[in-house]
Amino acid sequence: MKRRDFLAAPLAIPALGNSWVTARPRLFYNRARIQALRARLQRDTSLAAGWRLFLQHADQLLAAELISEADAQHGPGDDANFGKPSQQVVDMAFTLGLAYHVTQREPYAARLREALLHYAAYSSWHGPGFSKRVPPWHSELNTARFCVGMGAGYDALYSTLSSLDRHTITAAIARMGILATLEDWLEPETRIHALDSMGHNWWAVCVSSAGVAALSLLGDDPRVPQWLDRINEGIAQWFSYRGNVLQNKSPTFDSAGAFYESVGYANYAIFEYLRFRLAHTNVFPGRKQPDFAPLDKICEFFCQTFYPSSIAPLTVNFGDSSLHLQLSLTIRLLIENGITHSGAGWYIEKSKRSAFLTPQALEFLFHKPVPEPRRPPLPESILYSDIGWAILRDSWKDDATMLAVKSGFTWNHAHADAGSFVLFHAGMPLLIDSGTCGYGNPEYTRYYVQSAAHNVILFNGQGEPAEDHYRGVKFPGKLHSLIDDLGVKYLFADATGPMAQNFIRNYRHWLWLDGVILIIDDLLTYKEGTFDWLLHYAGIAAPQSYGVRITNGVACADVHFIYPETPDVHQEQGLAEHRPETIIPYFAFRTRRPARVQKFIIAIVPHPRQPGDEIPSLQLLQGSDALGIRIQRAKSVTDVYLNLQADGRRMHVNSNNTIAGWETDAYLLAWTRPTADSDDPAAVIRFFVACGSYLRRSGKVYLDSLSKRSLAWLLRA
Repeated sequence: MKRRDFLAAPLAIPALGNSWVTARPRLFYNRARIQALRARLQRDTSLAAGWRLFLQHADQLLAAELISEADAQHGPGDDANFGKPSQQVVDMAFTLGLAYHVTQREPYAARLREALLHYAAYSSWHGPGFSKRVPPWHSELNTARFCVGMGAGYDALYSTLSSLDRHTITAAIARMGILATLEDWLEPETRIHALDSMGHNWWAVCVSSAGVAALSLLGDDPRVPQWLDRINEGIAQWFSYRGNVLQNKSPTFDSAGAFYESVGYANYAIFEYLRFRLAHTNVFPGRKQPDFAPLDKICEFFCQTFYPSSIAPLTVNFGDSSLHLQLSLTIRLLIENGITHSGAGWYIEKSKRSAFLTPQALEFLFHKPVPEPRRPPLPESILYSDIGWAILRDSWKDDATMLAVKSGFTWNHAHADAGSFVLFHAGMPLLIDSGTCGYGNPEYTRYYVQSAAHNVILFNGQGEPAEDHYRGVKFPGKLHSLIDDLGVKYLFADATGPMAQNFIRNYRHWLWLDGVILIIDDLLTYKEGTFDWLLHYAGIAAPQSYGVRITNGVACADVHFIYPETPDVHQEQGLAEHRPETIIPYFAFRTRRPARVQKFIIAIVPHPRQPGDEIPSLQLLQGSDALGIRIQRAKSVTDVYLNLQADGRRMHVNSNNTIAGWETDAYLLAWTRPTADSDDPAAVIRFFVACGSYLRRSGKVYLDSLSKRSLAWLLRA
């Protein structure tokens, strides 16, 4: 299909029948929905208060200056200043369009008409830098916003526009929006993109937005059904994309529903698709929408990565995302599209926005009921093994303790952070990810995406190769062996692949039990060097004899350096999330002597949320080819050991060892008993083994499995 302009002459439209809704507006609301909204505004005082804010914003848009194409053409980056007009036309289309239909005030319609004709007079809807690419691009994210804004605005004003106005606007939508997008992203004769060539969210955003524009022209242009067929076929492939080994690309979605690029970009891509899907349903009310498995799971992903706090709700911000995301609108779109989840009402309730924030137009149009805000029946721990994310928490209550771990892909919006983690506690972030900043800022590539910006281990000051962010990591990190049972949470990260230029083994274990989160690192490199154990934190850090105490508001945790006991402590300079002009400190705990083999045992002890509650005491244990830690509480003692015979040093021989009287081949071994004084095996009340096939003592067998297993169990008489 060759590039072509919209037909210059008025179209002769064939009889369309009754297969779709012909009365307009129809994409996001119709006359019945407007009448229902007017009635609700009369009886719902909270909704009416939000509507007053909404109309204040509409009045502000009446006076807003429209942006000339000359001004849009000037600015940094490939998209120059096109973000301002593309955002403006979306805002005007939804705000002024809805305000006009509810109030019937002519100035709203007149201003929106002026904006539509103004932006229809542009020569293109993409930044000038994209035309200089090889091959040249004719569409990008700003094009997508123009598609949505122009399409929604045209739909809203259709009955008020003259024939000439309609022709001018529809010609622009078709030429600069729909055709420019489809010919770049979908059409076989002209397409320059694949599903994995421009970040997985871009494809869904661009194509779904073109779909909204196409729906707005249904009945005006005979090509629309063909366009919609191509769009729907492509979207189905996007949802099922499983990655690309040759070019180092990740699947778009984990099989459990997570989106590898980040929570923020999951929200962006899914929101734009759901908006198209909702408009498609409204235009074709008799057609069943396709079932895409990730849509049934994405709400759970949002819940699992959400931290309910009585202070301010937070979200895991791995990659190019933010701690302070608002995903309720996307969850409401899921509900409006008939996709429900038990956690939807809970999430919306827990993340309520300030009453002083201006609602968006769609929020007044939702009519399907939100599920009761009951705590979701979800596990406290989940592993997204396809993309290398895991979330562990001690409760779903507000202000609980939540640990998030990442060891997966690096590319584009996914940073060089294999083996990194963050910790939320007592309603606050304590151990943090550095986040991101504007992509045009040089600090984005110099700092935020690099390993040094994350809670990982560097070797001789080096992290993952910077090139991985552009090319994609060839050997991604992995997460394995999640356990959450009997008061024991365990997870194992293999972060060797992304650091393979230096590391032979880069294994990190998290063992969370008895109020302590242990981080055990098992490292082997090709040559001798020093290791930096990085710790990024929020709040204030106070050095202590055992390590450091982190305090952020009411939240506090002690970080104990159990082994090695006396690393060199270096305070480094990092950058704040989304504020590259703000320098914040972080720690690098550095080994004192060069080595090829290195172990770390770090204990993180979150302070109890109730004053006076017990804080466990910790003690280093060393045995024959074993390193350990004792966790002592008032009513229990747990000993945890790392079996050094199991760190890969033995070939064709099992990792047999005797540790404090216990015969085992386990990599990690822990046992809990009432007091430290008791060495009687009968006193043990709980065992934990990672990668072990047997456990014996004094002729009695406590574990026997020819395959090595990881598990926790209670001792039974």
